[in-house]
Amino acid sequence: MRISRTKKSVTARGSYSERSALWILAAGAGVLLGLLSCSGGPVCKELGNCGGNPVGTWAQRPAEEENAKYCQEKFHLPPLDEYLQRQPTPVARMRLPESTNIDWCYNLVLTAEEVNALKSNLYWWENFTYSGGLVTYKENGEYTVDFGRQGMVSRYYSRTCLSQYGHEADCAKFQERLVVANQGASEYDFFDCKEDVVKGGCNCQFLIAEANAQAGVYTIQGSTITHFPNTPPTHFTQAVTCVQGDTMEISGRNNSFLWDRQSLRTIELVRLNCEDGKQGPGEAGVDCGLGCPNTCQE
Repeated sequence: MRISRTKKSVTARGSYSERSALWILAAGAGVLLGLLSCSGGPVCKELGNCGGNPVGTWAQRPAEEENAKYCQEKFHLPPLDEYLQRQPTPVARMRLPESTNIDWCYNLVLTAEEVNALKSNLYWWENFTYSGGLVTYKENGEYTVDFGRQGMVSRYYSRTCLSQYGHEADCAKFQERLVVANQGASEYDFFDCKEDVVKGGCNCQFLIAEANAQAGVYTIQGSTITHFPNTPPTHFTQAVTCVQGDTMEISGRNNSFLWDRQSLRTIELVRLNCEDGKQGPGEAGVDCGLGCPNTCQE
């Protein structure tokens, strides 16, 4: 009987070990399947990588144009985490302020001064489409990249944010302060602020227009272009290209950002032609303006 019990015990232990192994295998397979199911694969499908000579000036095909190839990742990038600036110094046993619980306009410095009423403000945005791109590769190994981004944004400014430095302006007055503070550069424009009848404070809309440029030197190896910018950012980036006639497809290598432009993955460019008698990409008129040497006549 003792031997029988021992065998039974060994058999039981063996079956338990087998079951444990099966459970571990099943759990591992489940985790793997979960990772595979959660993974969306490459954010943007890489375009052609046939190589070719990129020398010349290239203009971005409008993203809305039929069959235009353009891919930009849509992702959330919060504003710089500066929420501890200008906050009261916490006393003992007092928790630091949580960044998620502070109005986005925490760094707004709006004073009662008439000359310099708006001293600080965070203009934050994301996911604007790159447009009007001009890319030039020179024979001497230099390159330039010029893009623009613009769009309307909406921001809410609480009454506390507006008055924390002693300025009790209403929304119309606050709108005037924003307009005056942003004269000249034209990066922020068309301000429109209205009173929030429920929460108080101001709901504002305005246009943000960003000039996005880069310059540096490049090298080519096969279909890969390596960019070494001499303007921020100062680290190199790589892209794969396919030049066919007057068209160039270019993608961030290994799904990286193109020229380190935030969220830009792939784009199709066409060779700038300022002598074809029609307005094309990279031109402000017929064979004039933007990338063309001829100025447009009014």
